[in-house]
Amino acid sequence: MPPSQAHIAAKVLQGKWTTNIEGVAFRVLDLPPSCIEFVPLKGIEDASKSRPRVPGDQYFVVGTYDLQKEQDPVEVDVEDVSELQSPPKPQTRMGSLNLFRIRGNKELTLVERISYPSAILDLHFLPDRPTIFAVAGSTGDISLFEFAPNECNADIEGRGSFSLKLLGTCQVFKPSLLVLSFCWYPGTDHPDHPLLVATVSDGGAYLVRFDQTFQKFHVFWDGKPLWKHTDQAWCCAVPSLRPSRVFPYGIFTGGDDSEVILTYCTPHHLEEVPDELESVAYLKRQHTAGVTAILFLPLAPYTASIYRDMPIPGFFFLTGSYDDHIRLFVTEPERPRPARLLASLNIGGGGWRLKLLQDYGVEEHSRSGMKLRVLASCMFAGSKILELEGGEYDPAQPEAQTWTIKVVASMNVHQSMCYACDAQPWDPLVEGKLTYCNDHPGVNEKRLVVSTSFYDRLMCLWNFDPSLPQSENPVEHPTGDRFGTADISPEASKSSIDVNVQIKEEPSP
Repeated sequence: MPPSQAHIAAKVLQGKWTTNIEGVAFRVLDLPPSCIEFVPLKGIEDASKSRPRVPGDQYFVVGTYDLQKEQDPVEVDVEDVSELQSPPKPQTRMGSLNLFRIRGNKELTLVERISYPSAILDLHFLPDRPTIFAVAGSTGDISLFEFAPNECNADIEGRGSFSLKLLGTCQVFKPSLLVLSFCWYPGTDHPDHPLLVATVSDGGAYLVRFDQTFQKFHVFWDGKPLWKHTDQAWCCAVPSLRPSRVFPYGIFTGGDDSEVILTYCTPHHLEEVPDELESVAYLKRQHTAGVTAILFLPLAPYTASIYRDMPIPGFFFLTGSYDDHIRLFVTEPERPRPARLLASLNIGGGGWRLKLLQDYGVEEHSRSGMKLRVLASCMFAGSKILELEGGEYDPAQPEAQTWTIKVVASMNVHQSMCYACDAQPWDPLVEGKLTYCNDHPGVNEKRLVVSTSFYDRLMCLWNFDPSLPQSENPVEHPTGDRFGTADISPEASKSSIDVNVQIKEEPSP
């Protein structure tokens, strides 16, 4: 049993973090955390319906993963062989979804806990319908949930509460397969029938469409993969700029075979489905271990195209790898060669997940001194904030611009692998001085981050203050230095309901 929250609130943490980080709160979860994502502000607004959104109230969802190991062998009499002839029980996985609320950056409340019959490996909110999110399961399943109002649970101030509503669960793949990751395919003409790309433990990447009820699905190309890595496919990503029918628009996947595969897939292919798609080993020798994360940056590398409102689909993207390096590449779609490496950095741990620290908006081209910050889940190296900076930019020679990657903040109180962290969306309704940098609002404001670690089930909330001196080296904080002063709701006050999700295979539409 996890320790009581009263015990956790009184406890102190020992570890290292940089001086531009301030601890807020920490909590031990029921099961090991594997993924986390904040509810988009637009999702909170849509779910609030007639009520105005409460400034300072934000929510996030944590998915967990627990491997139920075989029971220890029982000693039996050697003459009684009947006990030994029964096969050992296979290992099973289970998980949960945990909905948390943060109020005013000082009050953390567990709103709801939902048990799940398989382990959860990934979760993401649907950009076009931000109250909806999907979770990837360890038994070939994908479930859809809604962040919905709970009218029966308003607080004493009349503010509505929220809960997680199951919309449907689809047995997309064989139960023996793990859905390792997924990403939503953006910009389709049918927002009521969302598409996602899923990578699976058989090494394949698949394109899946759901109907408007989220209870039926269709796997393109008769259930065949877009491409198969020779080992597990850990991650996938689709460039964030708008799809184009003129230029190739690709699906990128990374695998344990150390390769990044590009599959050319445009919206046209989704309407007039060809017999097969063209796939190429886009990055074959640039990584020395498995590719675990791919993050496209909201930046078109070379001006705007000759077509109005249609940027050339070359892209900047980051990769994380088991080889402990973060790498920045740029694609050059008008040239047949693979992506060009711009910068790399050894972060001391595998880059399992990479997320932009905030919404930067799409830039049509780079500029001198341009900066982007990225939140990295670095496994044994904890959580880090990276800063990408572009050098001198010449519009006549954009490809000559140099880039650097550096660590500007580091949090490592976690005693096991950090697989998931996320940053709280910047809230324009919260009072405070608004600052701009490179036309991005709030970029110099404090950012609240939630980071987690696996085996110790630890979840930490902390503030990153970009106005304080940057540092790559964390400072030792011995026992006795309190980690944060936030209020943590007592265990008895949470609204926790165990809901067993029934996984059923739904026929394709």
